[in-house]
Formats: sequence, structure tokens, C-alpha cells
Amino acid sequence: MLTELLQSTHTIGNQIKAKYREHLGILEKENASGDQMKVLDDYANDLTLETFQALNKRFPLVLISEESGIHYLSSSPEYFIFLDPIDGSNNIRAHFTPAPHLGLSIGMGSMRDLEHYRDYRSFQYTLTRDIFNDHVYVSHSEGSFFVDQNVNIKMSVSKMSSNIPVVGIDLDHRNAINQHLVEFIEKGVIQRRLGSSILDFCQVACGQYDGYISNQARLKITDIAQVHHLIVQSGGVFKSVCYLDGSISDDLNETYMFEALSNSSYLKRCRFSVAAAHTPLLLDKLLSCLYK
Repeated sequence: MLTELLQSTHTIGNQIKAKYREHLGILEKENASGDQMKVLDDYANDLTLETFQALNKRFPLVLISEESGIHYLSSSPEYFIFLDPIDGSNNIRAHFTPAPHLGLSIGMGSMRDLEHYRDYRSFQYTLTRDIFNDHVYVSHSEGSFFVDQNVNIKMSVSKMSSNIPVVGIDLDHRNAINQHLVEFIEKGVIQRRLGSSILDFCQVACGQYDGYISNQARLKITDIAQVHHLIVQSGGVFKSVCYLDGSISDDLNETYMFEALSNSSYLKRCRFSVAAAHTPLLLDKLLSCLYK
């Protein structure tokens, strides 16, 4: 199964790169998660749907896509896939830029496990591909791995401790910065950001960031489910807060993966604030900044 996912995403990534310059416009429509679609989003979604329809012949699937919602590719699916065909659309300009940070993220598992666990533990495999760098971040029961030119390298969160951590901070909507986050930044935290939240979380998993925080209740189900698994399998810690229609929902925070299958509106109505870190100590510091 993992081999199939690696091969499929490699092909999809290459096709996105090849067509990138031809798909720089913005569409006058929203995706299933409520975001405005760009032409490249639409192209990537069609491409992934076509790919997984072929995969469905061997692995009966239901597909949960950020762009187009829920697709029962089989009437009796044995497996599920959570999919963000392209993350980092803010990095796609109306003009050509050589290598925008764009991620393709997949999480796959069995329906039996999803019904049992109802959360990130349901995944058997997650795979995130940095499309233009062709870096691949994989997690499964044996841990997490960085795949570079077919070489698997065991991956881990940072082992360093510092009073000045390197943290990715989502500052996309500046009017949403709370005072706790301002104080955290003023204490000397070093900031990094790629512009794709999924790829930013991958930097925590591989040790390039000590932590990452998005405290504006803007991340979606398909932004966080796969990377939750990746960070835990890398030895890190992860905390999310679910907002349903703007109000905190503790129940959905634990079961949103399972519930989204029976209520596709959650793809649009659920938003998350999230913090991830290499140690519980840093996570505790970030948690004070987590709530809106």
C-alpha cells in the first residue's frame, strides 16, 4: 500500500510541476472546505481523483478531499483516504515564481480502524510530499521517515533544548494575534514559516522547527489529521482545539475524522487552532497562545 502511495504521489507531483505555469488563475467558486479555489487547486484535485479511482480497484476506498468533499469510490469501502491535494495555495501568485512551497498530503487506513479509534490513530500510513523539492515525509507503525531519492531516513523531532526555540508561527491574519502570542514572540522566539501549514508541521516532525502554532481557528480537518499522526510518530506532541461554527467542540476534537464521513458539512464548518512541539515543555508554553 505504501509503495502505491509513493508512486502515485510522485506521478501527481510531477504533473503538477509540469502544469504549474498554465494554472495560475483564481476560480470564482469555493471548495468543499469553504476556501476560494485556484485553477491549480482544481487541476490537482481532478488529478488525485483520477489516480485514486485507479487505486480503488485494488483497495476499495472512500476519499475525503479538502477540495471536493467525500467520494465513495466503492459501495463497500475497506479503506479511507484523507486528502489535501495541494496545500499552500497562498504561495501561488498570479505570476510565475520558480518553486512555491506546495504540499500534497495523504492519510490512509482501514475503515475498521476508523470506526474503532475515530481519530489519527486510524491511519496506517500518512505521506506528505513537498511538490517542488520532492521531499517526502512518511509515518506508519514503525515511526516516521524522510524519503529522499528512494532512501528512507529515520526521522525525529529536535533533540535540542533552548531558551530561544525555533517556532513556525502562523501570522496570516494579524488581527487575530492574542497577547499571549505577542509576549511569546517578544521573549526571543525565532520565527520561521513556509506558507503551507502542512509543510510547516513537517518541519517539526523532522527537527527543523522546535514547534509550530496556528491559533486563529482557520485550519481544516485535512490540514491537521495526517500531520497529527506524523508528529506523534516522530516523537513530538500535538494539541488541537476544534471550533464548530465558531464555538469550541470538545467532542468533535476527538472524533472529527469519523464524524466527517457521515456529515460532510464538517469539512466546511470545523476549524482548528493547533500547536505542535518537540517537547511537552514547549507545548505547554504554546498552549497559552492557542485559544482565540
